[in-house]
Amino acid sequence: MTCNLVEFDILSKTKKFGVISTICFFNSETEHIGLLALHMGQNGPVIGETLQKGKEKGFLQKEEEGRFVLRELNKNPVEGFSAGLIDDNDLYRWEVLIIGPPDTLYEGGVFKAHLTFPKDYPLRPPKMKFITEIWHPNVDKNGDVCISILHEPGEDKYGYEKPEERWLPIHTVETIMISVISMLADPNGDSPANVDAAKEWREDRNGEFKRKVARCVRKSQETAFE
Repeated sequence: MTCNLVEFDILSKTKKFGVISTICFFNSETEHIGLLALHMGQNGPVIGETLQKGKEKGFLQKEEEGRFVLRELNKNPVEGFSAGLIDDNDLYRWEVLIIGPPDTLYEGGVFKAHLTFPKDYPLRPPKMKFITEIWHPNVDKNGDVCISILHEPGEDKYGYEKPEERWLPIHTVETIMISVISMLADPNGDSPANVDAAKEWREDRNGEFKRKVARCVRKSQETAFE
């Protein structure tokens, strides 16, 4: 049996977490891919999760693993969002509830979004789509989120993003959501998914853009628990 073992650490961008240690291994004979992530919080380990047991099994194929990840996530919540399954029988589709970050135009909003994971997660990123209407430069008019962390791994053929800014297997639901909350607080108008929103954000941030966001916030509050 031939196994290649790679171990590396990254530092989270939030004070909620410390070092995220990830061990990735590959058995060339069985084509078995494994990824183990350990999130170290201020009081010790927060979550230890095996994200993928093998190429043939895909993401969270074993129900007990998926339940464990969600259980631990809800036991140790990250401020600003919560997560759960859309359908208890489908571990590939999650619903997240995002609270608009304070001191931003989105403050007070309660936005629903869906995360859809590919079979070969974490080698490839999930897709994220807002179900609640939202007006934002980096969310297209259909609700699809467009940020670097959710872009396919590797080189950007347009040269706008570095490979390390795009998807990496070390990312988890927490790092995705932290990036999305950061996106709400600080939109990227240079690489918009919604060109009209980006134009208003640059040219009339406290006028038309603010009015449209405020309407979305009010609507999100009215429909949050439907």
